[in-house]
Amino acid sequence: MANTAAVYARIDPKLKEDVDAILEKLQVTPSSLIQMLYAQIKLTNGIPFEVKLPRLNPVCIDDLTEDELNQELHKGYDDAMKGKCRSNDEVKRLLAKEFGLEWKNTISFIVMKQLMIWGLFFIIIWVKLLMLIFLI
Repeated sequence: MANTAAVYARIDPKLKEDVDAILEKLQVTPSSLIQMLYAQIKLTNGIPFEVKLPRLNPVCIDDLTEDELNQELHKGYDDAMKGKCRSNDEVKRLLAKEFGLEWKNTISFIVMKQLMIWGLFFIIIWVKLLMLIFLI
């Protein structure tokens, strides 16, 4: 048997169960995975993936470069194509929880809705006028 050292870690049982199922599909043992992780840490002289806290503020489009904006749009598109969509009510709840934002029916939304109704009304009027002109 090879000369080895033991590494012990306490892990959330549910997380362990979920990850063990994935590792089984990949045919990788937890010991092999830890061996790979340690090898990568040694090779890169650091943690081989980014470790950072999530943003606590919503992303402002004006602060993004064109590439960053395109990346965010692609992520959203990919999520939508995978069916990772949320209902309007769920989005409102998450915004309130994560960023402390309150969602209210704003006047601009009501005005926009009214403008759409008036726009349809004028289109119907124009269609009727055109029908009168050409049918006379």
